[in-house]
Amino acid sequence: MAGLSGPQGGQRAGAGNRLGGGALAFLAVFREGAETVLFINALATTEGGWSAGLFAGLAAATAGLAVLFYFINLITRKIPLRPLFIITSAFLFAMAIKFIARRCRNSRNSRSCRSPN
Repeated sequence: MAGLSGPQGGQRAGAGNRLGGGALAFLAVFREGAETVLFINALATTEGGWSAGLFAGLAAATAGLAVLFYFINLITRKIPLRPLFIITSAFLFAMAIKFIARRCRNSRNSRSCRSPN
């Protein structure tokens, strides 16, 4: 920890965190790509090879994803973020309360959910 003290220490720690975060993001995207390749290879192997139908399906899926990407970017630029985060936070809080209540209802004999009376 002696090397991280002083004004330059924060910069060193931040650079390491950025490098680790970048490596983690790269590995996550790489893994998803590898899974996609394995899935398509298994599909081609079991369904009669690399046929024109398979390539047409891949092209249609790519075009559909491009259209979906365009519309999601178009819509998300118009959504005000503060009200969106307030609404989603309230929703998550309500869901947490609901899960706790369900847990208590399902295990009424549990000591953690008994009333103090």
